[in-house]
Amino acid sequence: QAAAQRSTQDSSLPYGYYPKNTIIREGLEDFETNKALWARKGLNSYRIAYTKTCSCAIYRTEAIIDGKQVLSVQYFGELKEVDSLTETLTIDRFFEEIERYNKNTNIDLLKVTYNEEFWYPERIEVDPTIPWCYNEKGECTIAFDDEFFYEITIDPL
Repeated sequence: QAAAQRSTQDSSLPYGYYPKNTIIREGLEDFETNKALWARKGLNSYRIAYTKTCSCAIYRTEAIIDGKQVLSVQYFGELKEVDSLTETLTIDRFFEEIERYNKNTNIDLLKVTYNEEFWYPERIEVDPTIPWCYNEKGECTIAFDDEFFYEITIDPL
């Protein structure tokens, strides 16, 4: 609701070139539909691979999900011990993250692209606000890359 109070603008501008109090949301008009379609698919066992890319690094995670249990996780190709879902993102957790980002008024850009076969989020772009970087004209005066994005793929098991 607070996000609705901020203005919107075309996301074709490069990251970081948004006037203060600008918020861009793309792919959220179909969020609930895609979430429901994903749930309706009933795909509980799958292999997930995702990368989180930011200005400082690329993080790669692969996991095997069976129902609500993570069976195995590889982080940068190294097998890790996992004892709960809180340590790795499943498709359901990605949907929860999108909801959390959407409610956060300090996110300038949230753009979601969905897989057309299984309806899960394939790409999530996020550009948080840095409130202290704006001058009196509302222009960001620093070159600080805080944006990040996830790219997600799954293979049913």
